[in-house]
Amino acid sequence: MKRKKWTEEEESTLLTEYSSLRSSGAIARLRTREKKFQPIADRVNAGHHLRDPSAFPFLWSWRDVSVKIQNMRHQFLNVKLKIQSSPGSFDWDHGLHLWSNLLRYRDVFGDLDLENPSTVPSDCEGIDVDGDDDKGSGGQSVRKSKRKWKKMRVVAVRVAELGEIVVRRREREAAEEEEEEQRWRRVRRLKDGEEEEREMRRRMRREEQRREEEEMDWRERLMGMQMEHEKQVMQMHADACQAQMQVLGILVRVVCQLLGPGGGGGDSIGGMAGMTTQMNSRRSQPTIPTVSLPLNW
Repeated sequence: MKRKKWTEEEESTLLTEYSSLRSSGAIARLRTREKKFQPIADRVNAGHHLRDPSAFPFLWSWRDVSVKIQNMRHQFLNVKLKIQSSPGSFDWDHGLHLWSNLLRYRDVFGDLDLENPSTVPSDCEGIDVDGDDDKGSGGQSVRKSKRKWKKMRVVAVRVAELGEIVVRRREREAAEEEEEEQRWRRVRRLKDGEEEEREMRRRMRREEQRREEEEMDWRERLMGMQMEHEKQVMQMHADACQAQMQVLGILVRVVCQLLGPGGGGGDSIGGMAGMTTQMNSRRSQPTIPTVSLPLNW
């Protein structure tokens, strides 16, 4: 994961917004760190990241602002220790080359004291510790003062190194916390994706059941229409058979009339007429009746 680093412009905006909120009394009224630093983070993000994400790639949270304020305190002490030319004397111009917001931090938070590592021992006052004249009656005391001063400088350097270690540790903890939060976000997104997939599967099952029900209903309607069609076909077939029987009866009567009454034709015609009547009474039967003629016909 890329280490998040503040730019000098973002630091300047942070100091400006913090000074504005503190002067208005908002910092003193608010109880929690989140309520104190979230407005500052929002203004820093609005002034830099939201305007130019390529130049300011990081989106800061209230935790980042809180950690940065603590880190700037250690940074100020470290730079102030480096620019200390002599006890109580500091090269602030050189400090601006080391940290451009050095004076801005001092104006907002005040000039922090380096405490014991920066104080001059009482036995060194009025003595030129950088001079070469360490002979005579005061030479021994001067050498002791120099040794004490060197030891205190070593202690001050170690304190500054410890401060840098603390700063890096806090930055690492903040980065780990941010990474952990992003990991939980990814887990939540995966869970949300799985829930959406399950919901999609449920919708697909419901849609499939609906299609099956519609198909069954359509098949039932189709079977009913087919049965109705078969009934109509059977009725049409029965009507056709009845019409054929009627035509056959008419043909029989015509044939009998053409043959005439000779040679027992009257009986034959009577028999034909009776048979025709019998066939008309059997209209519902599709079979063709057999016609019997006399031998002398």
